[in-house]
Parts: sequence; C-alpha cells; structure tokens
Amino acid sequence: MKLLVLDGNSIANRAFYGIKILTTKDGRPTNALVGFLNILMRLTADEAPDEVAVAFDLKAPTFRHKMYDGYKAQRKGMPEELAAQMPVLKEILTALGYRLVTCEGYEADDILGTLSKACEERGDECAIATGDRDSLQLVSPHVRVLLASTQAGRSVTKIMDEAAVREQYGVEPRALIDVKSLMGDSSDNIPGVPGIGEKTALALVQKFGSLQNIYDHLEDPAIKPGQRTKLGANRDKAELSYMLGTIRKDAPIDTEPADYARRPGDAAAAAHLLASLEMHKLIDRWHLEEGSTPAAAQTVPLETVEPSPLPLVVDGRLYLAQNTDGSWYAVQGERVFLPDTDRLAALLDSDAELWVFDAKPLYHLALDRGGIGKSLHFDGKLAAYLLNPSASDYAVKPLAAEYDVPAAFACEAAPDAGVLAALLDKLAGALDES
Repeated sequence: MKLLVLDGNSIANRAFYGIKILTTKDGRPTNALVGFLNILMRLTADEAPDEVAVAFDLKAPTFRHKMYDGYKAQRKGMPEELAAQMPVLKEILTALGYRLVTCEGYEADDILGTLSKACEERGDECAIATGDRDSLQLVSPHVRVLLASTQAGRSVTKIMDEAAVREQYGVEPRALIDVKSLMGDSSDNIPGVPGIGEKTALALVQKFGSLQNIYDHLEDPAIKPGQRTKLGANRDKAELSYMLGTIRKDAPIDTEPADYARRPGDAAAAAHLLASLEMHKLIDRWHLEEGSTPAAAQTVPLETVEPSPLPLVVDGRLYLAQNTDGSWYAVQGERVFLPDTDRLAALLDSDAELWVFDAKPLYHLALDRGGIGKSLHFDGKLAAYLLNPSASDYAVKPLAAEYDVPAAFACEAAPDAGVLAALLDKLAGALDES
C-alpha cells in the first residue's frame, strides 16, 4: 500500500506564486487552483498511490504558539488573492473525492508526521508532497519527500529519500531537527542559537550527532571558543527551538488503512465548479464530462439525411455544430441529423432559420457553392467570444458547463447535440442582456 500526503497550504502557496495571476471574466483569481490541480494530477500519475490525503492548517493557534508567543509572529497574512482560492480549492477536492485532513491545535506538518509514522509501522510506503524542507526530518526507509522547488523559473519536484538527505546535508534525516535547533528558522521565527549559522550547525551535528551530545561535550576542543560561548549562553533557546522544530507524530487523526482511499465524490458538482471558474481544460483532464450529463437523459438515434427534400427545416429553427472529427450535425427538437456536404450547402441558402456554433466555415462553404449563407441567423461561438473575449477556450461542452446547460438527451454519434439548442438560446439571451 502507498499513501500520498499533500501539504495543502504549501502546495497551494507554490502554485500561487509559480503561475501568473489568472482570473475569471468577473475577476475571481484561479491561478492557485489551476496549479494545485495540475500538480495533484501529475503526482497521482507518477506515484500511483492507493490512498491520498490532503492536509491543511487551521487558523486557530497550535501547541507551538502556546509554547512560544513569538512562533511565526512576524509572518504576514496570506495574500488576499490566495486566501480567496483556499475554500474553493477545498470544495473542488471534496467534489473530486479526496479526503481533507485538519486537526485543531496541530499544524499540517504534524498531520504529515502522524500519517507517515502510521505507514511506517504498517510497513506501507508514504510519499509526502510539500515545498517545506522541514518535512525532510520525516524521511525513513518507508517515507520519501517529494520536495517542490523552483529552478531557472520552473517548478520542479525533487525526490528526497534517505540517501538524498545524507548526500545533501551529511546527516541522517532525523538529525535535521538538531541542525534547526542550532541555526534557527527566520521564516517560522524559531530563535536557534544567535551567531550559529547553517554551516556551523551542520558541522557540529555531523561531529557530535545530536544537540544533546553537543552540550554533553561542550568542552571538546572541536568546538571553537566563540561557538562554546554562544552555545553555553543560549542553551534554553536551542532546546526551545528543538521542541518547536520537531514534527509531531501523534496528532489525533484517522490513520487506519483505507481511511484515505479516494471516494466517488460528485463528478457533476466538480465539473460545475470548474466550469463556473472557466477552467474548461481541467474538466476534460479530470474526465468529468460524464458528470455533466444527467443519468436519465434519453438516448436518441442519429439520422443520416440523404440529398433529397428538406422536411427537417419546414418547422422552426435548426441548430448546427461540428463534432470533434469535423463532421457537422443538426438538431431539431430531439432529432439529430448528420447532413452530407451537399445537403449542408443547400441548407445554408434555404428558407431555414439556422442557429450555428461557428458560422465561419459555413459561410466559406456557401460562397464556394455560389451562395451567401442567407439562412445563418446566429453564431453561438461569436456570441461566446463577445460575452468573454479573454476566455482561453470556446467549445460547446465547456460552455454548456459554464452556463449551466444540462443535456436534454444523449446521442453517441454527436455527443454535444443534447446541449446545443439550449446553449445557443442561452448565449443569445445573455448577449441581449449585456
């Protein structure tokens, strides 16, 4: 069994700063959402975990804040644009079936530590995805850290196992706590020993193995007089820093096997959320399209129209659009037709009222056949552009999700036919109101 644990706040923060600000047409930021979901998809593809947990911090004080008033006291609040995306991210993850984990009085780091310990005790694998090097202390024979970082302006993930930690730092993973207790951590306002930097801290821990051993051998000639003075005068700060920097492994959370197996979730809700945020490509990447079609939608047959009289255009409006393979289909009521090129050309200059999605190729066809396309009354793709010129994608399916248009029926040979008529009607109405 393998558990993938994501440090939710850390990964969201990396995604936010790693991608330029993206917004919806009404100004809602989405860059952290896009980045997080892409990272999650890549991690699950690479790791193929049996379970996934996403840990988040709570705003309430933790035991570290109660232990030391200065803990993280200098930190600025989360940027407003990122803060606005956090509840939406949690809603999307829940709809996708992922288990979110928080624990009052503890940080997300302690959730990572507790879950990694549970995996280790069972002999299971645990992969921790985070941008925080503090988690490297958790690395063990069963635990790896997937460390997110930036190189040459690009986001990369470095796999840190025991060998990688030893190679980079020259100490065992657990000893990184001792290193931090000496050098401190300005980002968390952990004091450490004033005047002892990373290089000295690493050298001392490499030599003596632990903070306790350093103080047990404070008179050792290997410790320089200046270092001895600083260490002796600040032992209380070093020991406090050790406690603050140690990730707990006893947070009161669920740790049983299968607690974090991905649930079915709500594909329709996830698709609707992503569509409302104009994240259409992610709907396809997460294979959520089936969630946007009601299960009770009636399946209708496709009718191939031969070059002959045009009974389908006698009554009312006819809707036209293209399949992904470039073939055109026509919809009238719950009847779906697949006209050949000759019939399509005839329609374009008939007495029909044609509402289409993407009129440009139809005008070309009409002109090639000596017509002018007089039957073309409305172009849904053009309307969608006029309503939102900054969108990255204009296609029937994502627009139907964005405008909350359910499928009236299903047709295997023309998958978008069930939403076409209602979508074009809705786009026309929105254009009239704008």
